[in-house]
This record gives sequence, structure tokens and C-alpha cells, in this order.
Amino acid sequence: MEKKINDKFKMDSNKMLWHLDNIVKWQKSEDVAPIAIEMSLSKGCNQRCIFCFGKFQGNKYKKGYEIMFSGEPLFNFLRDAAFIGVKSICLIGEGESLLNPDIYDAVAIGRDNGIDMALGTNGELLKNNRALELLRNLTYIRFSVSAGTNEGYKAIHKVEDGIFEKVIKKISFCVNLKRKYSLNTTIGLQMVLMPDTISELLPLVKLGKELGVDYLVVKHCSDSAERKLKINNHKYLEYGDIFREAESFSDSNYNVVIKWSKLTNEGKKKFNMCLGVPFFMMRVSGDGKLFPCAQFFNYREDEFIIADLKKERFKDVMFGKRYKEVAARIKALDVHNECMTNCKENSINEFLWELQYNKPEHINFV
Repeated sequence: MEKKINDKFKMDSNKMLWHLDNIVKWQKSEDVAPIAIEMSLSKGCNQRCIFCFGKFQGNKYKKGYEIMFSGEPLFNFLRDAAFIGVKSICLIGEGESLLNPDIYDAVAIGRDNGIDMALGTNGELLKNNRALELLRNLTYIRFSVSAGTNEGYKAIHKVEDGIFEKVIKKISFCVNLKRKYSLNTTIGLQMVLMPDTISELLPLVKLGKELGVDYLVVKHCSDSAERKLKINNHKYLEYGDIFREAESFSDSNYNVVIKWSKLTNEGKKKFNMCLGVPFFMMRVSGDGKLFPCAQFFNYREDEFIIADLKKERFKDVMFGKRYKEVAARIKALDVHNECMTNCKENSINEFLWELQYNKPEHINFV
């Protein structure tokens, strides 16, 4: 399928070329801090979306409301991350981070220590009286909205009537704060597209434009290593015309990003080894456990957990014996059979695989 290029954020690719210093250290087998860490601050969630990968990661939904990574262990982790050289932290993961009352302080501490902070959320629990404070400290906030109609939202997000309207009001409130205070924070929407929810795409594209958000990103639905969600990746290939129509709504103020590379790869990988973690990305679960990769939250945990950050300091466990053992286990994985489909590191791994193992002949003839 032919595609238009609207992706000024490079969401359908990666930004590794802007981190060549880290790549050089990695090639020399030197210790290198992850560029980015994704983490949740809770093991619970107030919604139960049909596409949720968190169900495989120990997300307990409403039963997990009290399980969270908070207080001084969380704040120390953020300070340690800055000390080690982590450049960004996105609060997104298997749970809803707004369940954690410490989120507002955590974002401020991360930002004050020089880390780019971001938040992915369903938005329902955002406190209006602290929204300005939060937005001032975020590089971006991305609202998970996978439908453009009330009925579609109820069915996909598994919520009661009225929640869709509440979330849209929260998003509009943030957009108005951004305009009023001339904030630099990017405000976006994300649609996780199930193969059979395509009818909600264009209504959501139009809604995003009406709301005045900066972008809408449309992504694939990832599946577990055992393919428990039974995603029909071939179905996405039928939607090229709809994807192009969605992109046509882009303008200088509104970016519709279709993740073509993952929506059209049929869930197949172009690399034979995971090279991106833990060297360039790492994950922290909603209960404060450190992993190289999010697929191992609550799955083969004994093999791949690096540390419990409620009990150990991040700066003390990085590059240690356990870290190196887990890194070796990651490298030994059969990525085609033991890994989830279309993980966040997919594009990074394609880049690193090409760099490390697909060196062309005559490289000096550029």
C-alpha cells in the first residue's frame, strides 16, 4: 500500500540516528544508559479495553487499584535515572498511572532532574485542578481513545454510558489550557485499531481535529507470544484507502499518523535477535519491578526481572551481574516464536539489526 508521509513525530519509525553516541558505546560493548524508559505507576485500571495487552502483564483492573509504585522508592528511581543518563520516561504501561496520587509529583521531579517526561492515559481520572501543573512538566500527553463515537467507545473501552463524554471534556480542557498559557506540551490521541473496529477510525479522525489536538496516531494491536488475542493482521491490509483518507485530514496544526509499517507487516519481524533492550529501552511495571521488556511483566518473570525497585536502587542494579544475565537471555530469545507481535522496540531492532548484521559491500561508496 502506498503511503503519505505525515509523521513529523517519526512515530512510525525511530529516532536512533539522533543518539549515535549511545550506539557507538553499544557497539564497543560499553555500559550505556537506556535512552528511554516506559513505566506504569499502577497495576490497576478503570477501563477494560478489548485490545488491552495489560491482561497478560498482571493488570488487575479495579482489583489492582491499591497496587502501585509510589513514594520515595519512585522518586529515588527518577533521580537515579537522571544520574545514570536516561533521557526520557513515559508513564504508560499495563495499568492506568493516574490512579497513583503521586503521579503529579513524580512528573515534576523527573522534569526538574532533566528528564523528558510524558504520559499515556485514558484520561478519565485526570484532576482538572492539577492539569495545568501536569501539562507544564510534560513533553507530551497522549490520550488513549480508540473510538470516535459514544457507542463505539463503550464497546471498545468497556465502560458505562457517560464516560466518553467525560474523557472528551478532559481532552478539551487540556487543549484550552495549552492555548491559554501558551504551553509547549504536545497533546495527542492514540487509537489502538483492532481489525474489526475500522468503522470508528474516520469519526475519531474528525473528532481529533474538532478538539484541536496536535495529532492522532493509529496503531496496530499487539498480541502475546502465544497469540492469545488472535489478531488477524492480514485484515489491516484491506484498509489502505481508509488509512489514506484519514491522513488527508492532516494539516499544519493536526497530524494524523498511520503506523503503516506495523499495520502492514502481518505481525512478522525483519530481525532475528532483540538488540534494543535493555541497552536503549527498559520497562518498569506498575508495582515497581525493573525489566528489559514489558512482555515479561507477570510472564516468565523469574527469568527476566532485573530488580524490585521498591527494595533496590536503580543506580545500584544497572550494569550489575543480574542486569547482564538478563541481557544475555534477551539476546538468546527466538524473537519469531517467543516474543509478542509488533512490540515498541520493533523499529529499533530493525535499525540495529541492519546496522550490525546486514552490512553491505563497498560501504565507502556512499
